[in-house]
Amino acid sequence: MPDDRHYDVVDFGSRMAREGDTHRDMLAGRDCSILGVDLLGGRNVDVIMKQPYNVPIPSNSADVVITGQVFEHVPFFFTSLLELQRILRPGGLVFMTVPSRGHQHNVYDCWRFYPDGMRAMAAFGAFRLE
Repeated sequence: MPDDRHYDVVDFGSRMAREGDTHRDMLAGRDCSILGVDLLGGRNVDVIMKQPYNVPIPSNSADVVITGQVFEHVPFFFTSLLELQRILRPGGLVFMTVPSRGHQHNVYDCWRFYPDGMRAMAAFGAFRLE
């Protein structure tokens, strides 16, 4: 994210269940507005999704989408991926972190992702990997 412009950022799955830094904290000092979106209200959530797989913001409204440690908890993650593509502006960026191994870490923990899986997700969503 070059420093020469403003960014509209969506933090998908933004709710913080535990103490710690948020993506908002990580981007402090950057020229950006951040909108936290989650299914549940709580710390770091600005917009609550009334329906899973339907982010209640307009298409082409985000320059950057950040989602960290979320997709392993989404049963139909390909649907969410397409929703992120919908809200992203052309040329926008998606920054996603997901586990590739490890123990079950939540009551609802569906997936682990490997490099081939990430490439498949990018191809399905018509994203370019960098």
